[in-house]
Amino acid sequence: MISDDEDADEVAAIQGAPKKNITDYWCEIFVDTEEKWTCVDLESGTWDNPNEIEKKSYSPLLYVVSWDNHSFVKDVSQRYCSEFASCKFRRSRIDDDWWTQTLSYFRPAKRSRQEKREDNQLAQIFADRPMPSSLSDFKNHPLYVLKKHLLKYEVIYPPDAPILGKFRNEVIYARECVKDVHSREYWMRQARVVRPNEEPYKISVKRKKWDKNLGDFLRDLPLELFGEWQTDPYIPPDAKDGKVPRNQYGNVELFQPCMLPGGTVYLQLPGLIRIANKLKIDCAPAVTGFDNCSGGAGVHPVFDGFVVCEEFADTLKAAWEEEQLNIKKREIAKREKRIYGNWRRLIRGVLIREQLKLKYSSRDDEPEDGVEMSERDEKSGVKSSMTMDDIDKALSMMAKKRSSRGSGQGKGKKSTKKETKAKSNKRRSRKKQESSDEEDTDEEEDDDDEDDFIVDDDEEIEEIDVKDEEEEIETEIDLSDSD
Repeated sequence: MISDDEDADEVAAIQGAPKKNITDYWCEIFVDTEEKWTCVDLESGTWDNPNEIEKKSYSPLLYVVSWDNHSFVKDVSQRYCSEFASCKFRRSRIDDDWWTQTLSYFRPAKRSRQEKREDNQLAQIFADRPMPSSLSDFKNHPLYVLKKHLLKYEVIYPPDAPILGKFRNEVIYARECVKDVHSREYWMRQARVVRPNEEPYKISVKRKKWDKNLGDFLRDLPLELFGEWQTDPYIPPDAKDGKVPRNQYGNVELFQPCMLPGGTVYLQLPGLIRIANKLKIDCAPAVTGFDNCSGGAGVHPVFDGFVVCEEFADTLKAAWEEEQLNIKKREIAKREKRIYGNWRRLIRGVLIREQLKLKYSSRDDEPEDGVEMSERDEKSGVKSSMTMDDIDKALSMMAKKRSSRGSGQGKGKKSTKKETKAKSNKRRSRKKQESSDEEDTDEEEDDDDEDDFIVDDDEEIEEIDVKDEEEEIETEIDLSDSD
């Protein structure tokens, strides 16, 4: 155990009253004649006395780590911690798996003969310790186990395992006799199959399962458990006549790479089954596992990739690559269409704005209120007496007028088809009379305005009264007179 004086003072302050003559570091010397590591206390000069070193160190002593000449690190707590096997000691330490994995980065790549011998000596030291004296110490003990402490998926195997003793009329077994058992489905996911006519080594109770037909949970259902010694490696079937072998659900169970059927290829290409159906090639989705992330909906399979016969693999790959190119081309065309549409709407709006400026601007009057001429007016020599505020007001008035027409649609009565045709004919005749008196340029501007601002003429004509049309014509005449 290595630390400095400042760390020793801090630990002593945390634990309470300071302890005098604390030993938190010492040396270990490898004795060739005995082929083992021997501890040496540099202060007292004693050697090969781990119990004395433990007494001089902190209490409880949880971790003892050694550094060798090559800066490799190893946990040798079993050699110095007398309470290493107790339940309280194991709970005080961090997770063993995490600790072992962390120290593995500071270990040599290959174990030497000397290191293997040291591991055997540490295991022997731990095995020579007496049995636990309390029931809690037997729980999760690394060497001993009571049958009452076995978990749901744990059994004692073989059935005639040697009995090491008894504790309060409970039989004590060695921890190495504890084996794991699982269901048929679990062993299938591990690429193993339960042998036929095998009796379950243990029968437990399933978790409650929701039954849609009954509308309630099914409880206390038996669960047959089997050990690894009752299973055989899974042998996948072979593909025949270009057909992929499937399970009862039409999928291929591919929980492990060795479960791939013979004569087939596993392809992880999205959308491959659609291309295979077009080419009339057999293709089956692969089930690679199960997931329970859907909350109360239960466990559902996870699909990843497809299984096809190896003679069709190249054809499907080429077709899939061609399809991906076509998809990219369609995406580019769709994007360009959207871009050009946006530009078209923008340019159309600018043209409408310029048309309004030319239509409602005065050619003879000077600009009022210090309004400057636009670049286009300067080039054409046209002087504009309307400002942007006036144009915005005109557009807002037109929008209000259209909205008022829309609101009046629900209030007014629907006209018949004959009345609609009569109104439309009357309106068109009036427009023809007005257009005959105006110049060709004015006719073009009026047509543009109608195309830009009148949407779905037939629908609006059906719902606009004659009075509104007359008011609109009068307003247009007033505007032309004012110009």
